[in-house]
This record gives sequence, C-alpha cells and structure tokens, in this order.
Amino acid sequence: MKTKQKNTSKTLGVLSIVLGLFVPLAGIVLGIIGLSIKKTDRNRDITLNVVGIAVSILSWIIAIEILLG
Repeated sequence: MKTKQKNTSKTLGVLSIVLGLFVPLAGIVLGIIGLSIKKTDRNRDITLNVVGIAVSILSWIIAIEILLG
C-alpha cells in the first residue's frame, strides 16, 4: 500500500508540473492533492509536488502579466 501511495504522489507531482504550464489551476490542485497523500507517510517525498505548485503559480503570474501588460 505504501508503494502505491508513493507512486501516486509522484505521478500527481509530475502531472502537476506538466499541467501547471498549460492549466495553472489544475497544476495547483494536483500538487496539493499529492502533498495531502504524502502527509500520512513519515518519509515524505514532496519535491515534485512542491515544484509543480511553484511552476503553476509562476505560469499563472506570467499569464496575468501578459494579459494586463
């Protein structure tokens, strides 16, 4: 069961990064879901999820900047 949770969290992290470039809201949501899955595990591998959230936020900021200016 732990292996499946770890793979699920990594999968959500990768999807968060990829979708964060095109659909920032989906990237943020998937990153947060990936973080919440790993919250129960003591050995947390949160890197991909955090990067996915960061990419999504940066993509969102860049999109807003392009639209407004």
